[in-house]
Amino acid sequence: MSEHKLSFSPSIPWALIGSLPFTGDEQSAAPVPVPAVPPGADIWPAEGNKGLKKWLKKQWELPVLVVVFPGQDVDTETELLQYLRQNLKNQNTRLICFAPEAVRAQLLPDLWRFKIHHLHLLSDLTPEFLSGLIMREWHEFNAFENQRQRRNHELELLTFLARMNREADFSSAHVSDLAALMQALIQADVLLHVSKAGELQAVYPAPQGISPAWQDIADHALQSNIPDDRPLLLNLDKNHPLHHAAAAIHCSALSASIIFPLRCYEHKSHYFIAFLNEAAISQLDVSRLSLLEKTVEQVRTQLERQVSEERLKAQYQRLQNTLSKLHETQEQLYHSEKLSAVGQLAAGIAHEINNPVSFILSNFEPLDEYIQTMSHMLKLHEEFTHAMVLGDDVIGNQLRQQISEEREAADLEFMLEDIYALVNDSRKGLKRVSEIVTNLRTFSRRDNLDSSQFDLSECIHSAIGLMKYQLHADIDTHIEMPEKALIEGNSGLIGQVVVNLIQNAVHAVEHIKQPEFSLCLFADGTNWILEIRDNGEGIAPEIKDKIFDPFFTTKEIGKGTGLGLSTVYSIIQRHKGQIQVSSEPGNTCFRISLPMSAG
Repeated sequence: MSEHKLSFSPSIPWALIGSLPFTGDEQSAAPVPVPAVPPGADIWPAEGNKGLKKWLKKQWELPVLVVVFPGQDVDTETELLQYLRQNLKNQNTRLICFAPEAVRAQLLPDLWRFKIHHLHLLSDLTPEFLSGLIMREWHEFNAFENQRQRRNHELELLTFLARMNREADFSSAHVSDLAALMQALIQADVLLHVSKAGELQAVYPAPQGISPAWQDIADHALQSNIPDDRPLLLNLDKNHPLHHAAAAIHCSALSASIIFPLRCYEHKSHYFIAFLNEAAISQLDVSRLSLLEKTVEQVRTQLERQVSEERLKAQYQRLQNTLSKLHETQEQLYHSEKLSAVGQLAAGIAHEINNPVSFILSNFEPLDEYIQTMSHMLKLHEEFTHAMVLGDDVIGNQLRQQISEEREAADLEFMLEDIYALVNDSRKGLKRVSEIVTNLRTFSRRDNLDSSQFDLSECIHSAIGLMKYQLHADIDTHIEMPEKALIEGNSGLIGQVVVNLIQNAVHAVEHIKQPEFSLCLFADGTNWILEIRDNGEGIAPEIKDKIFDPFFTTKEIGKGTGLGLSTVYSIIQRHKGQIQVSSEPGNTCFRISLPMSAG
């Protein structure tokens, strides 16, 4: 194959398959060399095709390929085009084809399949015409490559944001990665990473040393007033002293600068200061600036979410500690001889504790929803990223539209405001719980409780005597007990159990037209069984498993401490007994089993 030259300035890399119908004197720019046609052959033989295919595999960065069809047989050339587009998946190289009229007619239906950008008659092939086509397609290739590189930078940035949101901490490594990605996206000549204290941390693109001169540039740049409502500050003044000073250090012209403060609540945690030349500024359109602003806001969201999660974890731990202290208080309460008095003094306290605890715990439900929303958005971004990598513009456009719609529907600004409100409410609730616990511990103390043999029947009679004013005549009362029932334990604590259960039964039948109450004590093997029944509305199935939890109550504030059944359970456990409850509308029964005394 003869050498072919065409005149280009600047030099353009291109390749030719086939022969040009004009001489070397009419050419001045050599194409990329390709395997030559064997002497005397009009087409490449099969083994020649193998060489061309091997050559095509290495031409991913080739901007322009010119194919000249020599005759009526197009099988060899079309096989190469098919191999280039379909087998190698090379959709980037621009194709310019010249063919006789009959061959051109055969190729017209395959323009889209082979992605031929120009298909002309062989008679139109002149040096000037070919030079113009190559120059035009080279510009198209460069424009596409610039767009592809920009899209890749955007995808890398979106992938980074997705990965960042999946991870718990925004570390110094994340800051370094973000700086490098933003520098590549905006094609900045220099990007400075500055700490919140104003100290220069790094200069990009790496590796570049941190010098006092760049530190002075950073100090001067941070003197600019950056409004809190603006995610970045763009300075396009070519004659600004800051740009001249940076250009002197960088040894090349710099025309603009951008300052990106990374905020966390009202504080600024990091600064990025980018310096750009004229070419980079010409590429800095509205969409790219919008992506930068959204990136800064996304990082701010991540930083604030990280701080919020740390605060919530600390508050949750304090809450756990508070609940642990309350469990200890419960243990003290059932050991105290003044349990009844403490209960009266602490009337309503349990509800006051339960209310902040409940709404603090309820705060996690919307937080879970917000996390799910963010996770869903991240998944859509990942799908979008994957679609863009695959070059699937249809799915990519659909996902972009879906992301835009769901972002608007999610109302991220409201979501962030609500997170701040939830954290603030939780803090107030924890403060209130702390005050309540302090007051509750003031009224309770632990005493030594003796254990001895006593008559359970007598203990129950005493408890019923204390509750006579509640077991009024309107309540149909049935009592069945043996004359004597000996057990080992503390009569005062067991008496408190009976009083508490009778009181609960009385409250359960307050609004019943024909209230009934029964207490039955009988022997069952080696145990005494105490059953206390009422015909109230019963216990709802969804709360039945919670009634023995500390501070759980269904009564109004001031009418129950929420400690009663929890204390009852603890006392029965202390006496090596068991307590069970069965409930349905009109029939609720607390069944207590206590070991008989050996004597």
